[in-house]
Amino acid sequence: MFERITKIASHSSGKETEFSIKKEEDPIDNPNLSFANVGNISRVVARVERGENFREMNLVLKYFRGYDAEECNYNRDVAIDVYSALKIIGLKHIPTTFRAIGKNEIAMTDFNAGNNIALAHNKIKESRDEKIESITNFVQALEDIHHDLIRAALYGIKIRFDAFFVVIPKKGSDVDMKIVIADLEMMNIKSLQKLSNIEQVEKIYKESVDNLSEVFSSLSHGGHTFISEDYGVSLRDQAKNIMLSFEYNSEIREDMSEKLTPPVRKNISHEEAQLARELSKISTEIGRKLYVDVIKNRAIVMGYDKISLSKPVQGSNGRVAYIQYQSENGSSFGVDALYIGYEDVNHKYNTKEVAQTRWPMHEIDAHVENGLLKLNIGTRDNNPIQITQPLDALDDINIISNLSELEKNILDMYRVNQAVIQNLTDKQK
Repeated sequence: MFERITKIASHSSGKETEFSIKKEEDPIDNPNLSFANVGNISRVVARVERGENFREMNLVLKYFRGYDAEECNYNRDVAIDVYSALKIIGLKHIPTTFRAIGKNEIAMTDFNAGNNIALAHNKIKESRDEKIESITNFVQALEDIHHDLIRAALYGIKIRFDAFFVVIPKKGSDVDMKIVIADLEMMNIKSLQKLSNIEQVEKIYKESVDNLSEVFSSLSHGGHTFISEDYGVSLRDQAKNIMLSFEYNSEIREDMSEKLTPPVRKNISHEEAQLARELSKISTEIGRKLYVDVIKNRAIVMGYDKISLSKPVQGSNGRVAYIQYQSENGSSFGVDALYIGYEDVNHKYNTKEVAQTRWPMHEIDAHVENGLLKLNIGTRDNNPIQITQPLDALDDINIISNLSELEKNILDMYRVNQAVIQNLTDKQK
């Protein structure tokens, strides 16, 4: 009987999944795949139990090392944010699973599953017995990843040399390959705006092509992968020539005019009767106005979204209400927003977004004390947000956000690429 240890996976919605792995597979103490510059990597069989039933899945766990806990958490959070950005802009050859584990680990898709091996410039403990003599789908694999490199370049993102993995069968001398982008913590994206200069996009694309091409040369060092070092160098040169022969210029021009497709909200009622039922549960007129304004005009749709019923602020005599809205894309990115609704000194209704958090809000306390609106917002990272503002100066309240600049850019991408919301979210259970 193997000793097992428990891990906790965090979802962008705030939900957590508990699973266990064998102690000898734990990357913290027993990395079985790689000992990289910033972390230990292991292949694991994760066991999720539901009462007497259980299911198992193959994952790769990466444990981030650093000088201190803050550096480890920073590297992990950067990787999560970069993954969210790459997924949103439409890259296809990235992990299907990429989730935060505990304080400084990531669980991701195991590209080694199915008798494959994922090769990169970092040495791994597994090796192939047979040397590769030919890659039978070389051009097709390059064409597949080429589209991802263009999508990234459109947003000013150069794919680093160490982000690429070449996935091939463990056995055979004539093999197919797949190229994936999976090592993300060093790709610290500062901005996420679509570029308007085609020459700049082409430059970034060519730099990514150069980086990918060099992967084949690096895999040939020491003769561990290819039949000879000369063959690896030859693949490097072929890869570059082939990818620069694609019609990337016209594809870039076409993609530059394209807008991201707005996410489809799931489980939405289009009936006004549903809206009426929800509004009937809200006790104040201000609260009802706030509810309608948020769902119709302000909330950002990511596909998996929830809205609470608005509540009156205690001690405001019905003049102020607040509401929490949760936006989530279903996998890697989610934001909670807190809005207030109020009448100003001229009795004109206003809505203000006052707080944004990367992780779910909880235990919201909202009350008026000595003419001041006081908000205390609990967060999962145990860094509560506190807001104090005079009731006669609510127009001047500034939003407080714990989102990074990249996370704000991701949020803006959803905001500018969606139609104004005209539908009602499902009734909260």
